[in-house]
Amino acid sequence: EALYFETLIDYSRAKEMKHKSFYKERLQELSPSSKLSFYEIETFHFLKNPLNGAIIEMTALANFQNDIKWIQERLTIRTSQNDIQNSIKLLLDLGLLETNSEGKLTRANAHIYTKQDIKNEALQEYHKNVLSLGSEAISTQEMDRREFNATAFGIKEESLPEIKKDIRKFINEMISKYETSAGKADQIYQLGTQFFGLTK
Repeated sequence: EALYFETLIDYSRAKEMKHKSFYKERLQELSPSSKLSFYEIETFHFLKNPLNGAIIEMTALANFQNDIKWIQERLTIRTSQNDIQNSIKLLLDLGLLETNSEGKLTRANAHIYTKQDIKNEALQEYHKNVLSLGSEAISTQEMDRREFNATAFGIKEESLPEIKKDIRKFINEMISKYETSAGKADQIYQLGTQFFGLTK
């Protein structure tokens, strides 16, 4: 498992196609499953940066433009044009973005879900980064454009599985009820929930 993870990192850092091919074959040999998914190979590289998800969703904006400067100016995430360029390249390589007949970037999948309740360093990094963005938004965004709530309450530990199920159901219901179809959105928002123990 350690060797597999090290090879995963080597693959993500490889710049040339011949090196990527080498590490991909090595991952195939080391993979515990019979078939290695391309998403599995680069999932941590994609997941850890909220910029990637933001760019995917931005392609659904009614006035979206395939222009790095335009994307940078619309984002509340502080990032360079080079980072945006690299993100788009990664998303195209992974098949998460595609170019239509008119040369416009479009989202290839409705939504991307990860395995639940499995420790994942990329997801840990992602949630840290999202929390950091949320922390900035508290100070930088007007109150009528954001919603933050937090509370502490006592529970029975045996209720944890049901609580987690309800939180996931709530997020899916929000997406089903409020997400616009492609080309209809005028803003992109990040929804996050945090539920963690204050006692041990």
